[in-house]
This record gives sequence, C-alpha cells and structure tokens, in this order.
Amino acid sequence: MSADFAELAGHDAYDVLGVGQDATREEIRRAFRTLAKANHPDLFREPRAKAEAEENIRLLNAARDALQHRRAAYDAFRSAPPEPEAEPEELIDDPWADAAPGTPPSQDPWANADPGPALFPDPWDTADVGPPPPPPPVPVPRPPRMDAPAPPFVPPSVRPRRLLRRLIGIVFCLVWFGGILHIVRSALTDHGPQPSAAVPSSFAGTWKGLVKDVADKNREAKGWKAQVTLHAGKHNGDVHYLESGCGGTAVPVSFERDRLTVRTVFSNGTTGCDVGDMHLTLRKNGRLALAYYDKNGKTISSGVLTRR
Repeated sequence: MSADFAELAGHDAYDVLGVGQDATREEIRRAFRTLAKANHPDLFREPRAKAEAEENIRLLNAARDALQHRRAAYDAFRSAPPEPEAEPEELIDDPWADAAPGTPPSQDPWANADPGPALFPDPWDTADVGPPPPPPPVPVPRPPRMDAPAPPFVPPSVRPRRLLRRLIGIVFCLVWFGGILHIVRSALTDHGPQPSAAVPSSFAGTWKGLVKDVADKNREAKGWKAQVTLHAGKHNGDVHYLESGCGGTAVPVSFERDRLTVRTVFSNGTTGCDVGDMHLTLRKNGRLALAYYDKNGKTISSGVLTRR
C-alpha cells in the first residue's frame, strides 16, 4: 500500500462507500452520508461494537477523501500493477561448521627455559658519593674611575607600532580641526544672493551691446555699453557696465512668458551702478532684447545684446 493511501489499510475506496468506479461526486457524497449515519459510534453502547463503528467511520473518511480530493491519483494507484514480493534471502552454510578441530598449537619453548647466571652488578650503585663541588666565586665589582667620562645619553627607543599610532592620531586631529574650521568659515561667510529661477540654455552665454535711455523732451538720451554673462540652470552670472567700470552679480529671479528677469547686485562700495533689474527677451534673430523699467512698469532704457 502506498504511503499516500495507507489510511485505507488495504481496503478499496469504492467498495468501502459501495459505489461504482463511474460514480459522480454527488453520489459519493450521498453514499458517505448514508453510511456515516448508520455507523455513527453514538448508536452503539457495547464497547466492541462502538470500536468497530469508529473503525468504519475512519475508513469512510479515508475513502471519501481519496475519491473527492485525490481521485485521479487514487485511480492511477489502483490500476498500477502490484509491487513484486521480495525474494527470500538465500542462506549459505558455513564451510567451517563441520571442520575438524585439528591439533592444538605447540607451547612456547622459552616458557620453561633456564634463566641462566645473574648479571654483574652495576659498579656505580655502590660508589661513594663524595663531597659536593665548591660554589662558584662571587665577582667583585670594580670601583668606578673618577676621571672616566660619563656615558652618552641615549633616548629611549619608541616602538614602530606605537610611533605609527601617534602619527595617525595627529593626522586625525588635524583633519578634524580642519573640518570644524571649514564649517565655521562657511557659516560666517556671506555667499551672496541666491538665484530663484533657472536660466534656459538658449539664454546662456556672454552678451554684449549698447543700452540707451528712452528719449525725453527735457533731456538728451544717454547710452552705455553693457555686458552680461549667464549660465544655464539655477546659477548666478556676471554683469558689467564697461564705460563706468561697474561690475556685479547677475541673479536670475524669474522666467515668465519667454522673458528672463535678472537682478543686478553690486558691492557696497559701488555707487551709481544699479539702474534696476534687467529684463531679457530672446529675439528670433538670436539676439537679446534688454529693457529697464521704472516702478510704474514704463521702459526707461533699452538695448540689443549680441552673443560674443
């Protein structure tokens, strides 16, 4: 019996439930319920009959499980040829069982041999011990010479491992101190204004051109040369007004409707350089249109910049 269906104990599941091999799952279920009711252990009071009923219930459960859940495997196991019985082991007679005992072994010829004369005694066993050897002489230290020069001072040697550990410790302290100093310097250093808008790649480069004031009835229009350097991405650039010698930082602050607004920041010691934010627009011909506005949004200066 296969270990998968050992619970049937050699019984046929179809015979246990009393159904045919072509029985449906519903027929198997009805047969199990009918036989389980008839063989329920609570229906019997005699111990022997109750034990037989419990065994029948166990077989019914095993047969139902095999046909309801593992029917294909059980049918394959049921139709498989029986396993061949093991051949009995052939017994071979011991050829030495009926052999003659033979003659006993001969005795040791040296067992009863004469021990012979005794050996000569060791002459050192009765020798005189004699007196012990004298102790070695104690060396007498020589008195130091008064005119002898003092020995040179030799510094204590430092082991290589200990010296290496000291050097590593010194290097670590220097690196740690340098890192702390860099942090403190970075915290105290003013990095200047930070950009709040990214410069498009089409605006990146160094642009140079002439800027003129808008003509007014009461004054003559003035002009100056401007140069601005922009970097793609969220980075600050440089701005220079060449004739006046003004130089500062170009900070991108916004980019809306194809117009880039750049704030010009000059050092504290520079006066008369800040004329307002630069408003840059890229034209179709590849040049930059530059304009400055007043507080009311009116253009006060404008110009055209060319990429260098």
